[in-house]
Amino acid sequence: LTKDPGDRNRTSPFAFTGNRFEFRAPGSNQTAILIDPNTGALVLGFRPVAGTGQTIDTKTASFVWTHELAPDLTMSSSVAYTLIRRGGGLGNDGIFSTGVGVRYALSESLTATARYSFFDRISRLPGYSLFENIVLLGITKQF
Repeated sequence: LTKDPGDRNRTSPFAFTGNRFEFRAPGSNQTAILIDPNTGALVLGFRPVAGTGQTIDTKTASFVWTHELAPDLTMSSSVAYTLIRRGGGLGNDGIFSTGVGVRYALSESLTATARYSFFDRISRLPGYSLFENIVLLGITKQF
């Protein structure tokens, strides 16, 4: 068999091969995409501060993504932002946090994890602003 000179795009699902279109698809036991779990959330809150007549309004948006790099290696990442509005002239707080981690299965019952997280809270309240860089290392054994 001679190769059709028009067959240049082997990655296209509808490849034009000179005088015709071909439909190409993975077999029934294969997948065309890698499916990664993603979670997005929007949380709204409103509460009065007991005995003060003031209120706190909170809005948080977050996103978490998990990806399998290999059968025994998983990566996860997250990002979140929170806006806190205080009544009574106390001002607003902005909170940003993000993190990335890996989990490696050493055996069926033993896993190693490493995670980096960053947290930053900016506030007009004295002594309430802070930022943190956190590195966590761990080993988990299931019995």
